[in-house]
Amino acid sequence: MASLHWLPFHFRIYFKILLITFKARLGLVPSYICDMLTAYEPACSLRSSGSNLLTIANSNLKTKGDWAFMVRAPKL
Repeated sequence: MASLHWLPFHFRIYFKILLITFKARLGLVPSYICDMLTAYEPACSLRSSGSNLLTIANSNLKTKGDWAFMVRAPKL
């Protein structure tokens, strides 16, 4: 983490969100964070079925709702 001080602030935020998402997929974080992320399961057999995609949650707020962890993490 000490080597990340040269990154711009918004990239550090993206890195932290992606790190928490990665740990959540492995089950290394508390269960309430794992419950925020849901795996994408297509209705029919697709090539993307085995790519570990996440479902993007719907948000009603355009200003702060889109920055929530459960909305932002699958988009990154």
